[in-house]
Amino acid sequence: IFSQDVVAMEDKTIAQTLGELLHERELTVSCAESCTGGNLAHRIVQVPGSSSYFLGSVVSYANDVKTNVLKVPKEEISRHGAVSKTVVEAMAKGVAKLISSRSCRSSPRVWAIVLSSIATTSCEKIILRVL
Repeated sequence: IFSQDVVAMEDKTIAQTLGELLHERELTVSCAESCTGGNLAHRIVQVPGSSSYFLGSVVSYANDVKTNVLKVPKEEISRHGAVSKTVVEAMAKGVAKLISSRSCRSSPRVWAIVLSSIATTSCEKIILRVL
C-alpha cells in the first residue's frame, strides 16, 4: 500500500493514512501480531470509521497460537524460528483466511498485516508482512 517512505504530508498518523487508503480502495485488513500484543490493532481501531475496513486481529504471542489458530506448520517454526520471513508469511495467510472466512463480508480483497519481533527492550528485529 505504501509505495514510498513518506506516508503523509499532513498531520496524520500512519493508522489514519492506512484507513483512508483501505477505505478508498474498498479493501479490508486483518492483523496477526506477536510481541506487539495487539498494539497495531489498537492503533487501527482508534481511527473513526475503522469498522468499515478493519475485520479483526489475532495476537499470537505463543507458538501454540501460531500453529493451532493461524495454522503455521510447527515444522516451519522449528526450522526457521518464530521470527522469520517464512513463519510471518504463513501467519499472514493464516489470519487472512481465518478472519475473512468468519467475516460477514464477502469481499475477496482482504489484506493481512503481520508484525513479529524478538521481544527485546529495543525490538530491533521487526518483520512486517503485508499480504
